[in-house]
Amino acid sequence: MSFLYDANAFLDLVRRKKLIANQYILDLTIYEVSNAIWKEVVLFKNLTRDEAIEFMNNILNILQKMNIIRIKEDLDKIMSIAIEEELTFYDAAYLYAAMKNKLTLVTNDEKLYSASRNKVKVLHSNEI
Repeated sequence: MSFLYDANAFLDLVRRKKLIANQYILDLTIYEVSNAIWKEVVLFKNLTRDEAIEFMNNILNILQKMNIIRIKEDLDKIMSIAIEEELTFYDAAYLYAAMKNKLTLVTNDEKLYSASRNKVKVLHSNEI
């Protein structure tokens, strides 16, 4: 089974060392995950600068084993999903990519999970 991880699922699986190589993320996942790590350092003070840099290096190694789907077309279709499902554009991009590529979407976001349930196979990251 091929999985598309959204940012929160990806980060959860990386932290739990459960990520499976050769699965899928979107190009925007890299920015979302990086921003979450930045928040852990700057806003929440849960990580040191050095821990964040080390974490990012680990993520870089993982990314080399992942398939990265670039969102560069079908923006109109993504926007349509975002409006119809009342999802953020980011979340709609994950749903659209899962539908287009026939991937199982893995998310911990309940709104995205609910909106996706009738369109693609969807799992929470703790089901991996």
